[in-house]
Amino acid sequence: MQWAQGEQQQQQQDQQQQQQLLLQAALGLLKGAATAAASATAIQQQLHQQQQQQQQQQRQQQQQQQQQQQQRQQQQQQLRN
Repeated sequence: MQWAQGEQQQQQQDQQQQQQLLLQAALGLLKGAATAAASATAIQQQLHQQQQQQQQQQRQQQQQQQQQQQQRQQQQQQLRN
């Protein structure tokens, strides 16, 4: 009987160890997923900032082009006059 009890205790300990290992593995995966999510968020923010900068640059270029066209038109008018 004692031998059977000892065997049972050993099995329970083995199961507990396995469960602990699984829990540790699951925790590791969760931490990895959290890190990946944080990285993805950071990348998203960078992309958003880049987009905004590009849009600003495009607006500035358009304004410059408009100003240049206006200047050309003024010069042409002055030449005509």
